[in-house]
Amino acid sequence: MSVLCAHRGASGNFPENTMSAFNGARSVGVKWIETDISLTSDNQLIIFHDNKLGRTARGEKKISNLEFQDLKNLDIGIWKGKEFKGERIVSLNQLLLWQEKHKISINYEIKFQGLDKVRVTSLIAQEIKSADPNKIIISSFSEDILKQSIHNLPNFEHALIAERLPGSWKKKSMELNIQAWHLNAKNITKKMINDIQSVGLKVRVYTVNDKTIFEKMTVWGVDMIMSDYPESFYIG
Repeated sequence: MSVLCAHRGASGNFPENTMSAFNGARSVGVKWIETDISLTSDNQLIIFHDNKLGRTARGEKKISNLEFQDLKNLDIGIWKGKEFKGERIVSLNQLLLWQEKHKISINYEIKFQGLDKVRVTSLIAQEIKSADPNKIIISSFSEDILKQSIHNLPNFEHALIAERLPGSWKKKSMELNIQAWHLNAKNITKKMINDIQSVGLKVRVYTVNDKTIFEKMTVWGVDMIMSDYPESFYIG
């Protein structure tokens, strides 16, 4: 049976990648959450999707050019609704402590924003290495990021994200030594799923908010379905 994963927390009804979104997902019984790791200029790992301010927080500067001090007091909830006023950016360390406390599993996507792959993956490894490998997936669109992360954290599961499955997927899987593909549900077929799973790899799809597509992915047997609205699909 396909596992349900809350995309950026319960981001459909809560401000994405905030504690309210993570607690919202937990409150409906979801056991998996997907979220994003970004890096500030002073080497602080934070939970943030975009490469710059402007959409979920006021400003326009790049995250990689700002220090954590510049970001920690920003309101990243008010854009979603006045009831979320005062939501703050979550640090990776803060989320790891919350994850351990509540026994939640998390798929951490490492954002690639032109950062030094050795620096960002080394910092992540320092914080994650003592966590339970069974409760963490590390993913990225960047092959270089994944290569370095796999080197640093060989006991953790890694997945390559892609909008479409490349023709060379089997070769890439072996070269990178990944355990899964994270693919856009709109661009996947049952044959792709069967082919990937036949060589021992997992298939996880994003971002499914439509009930018809959700049911199709379940019937096709994907390993995980990521959704902004876990409360609409969770069956306890």
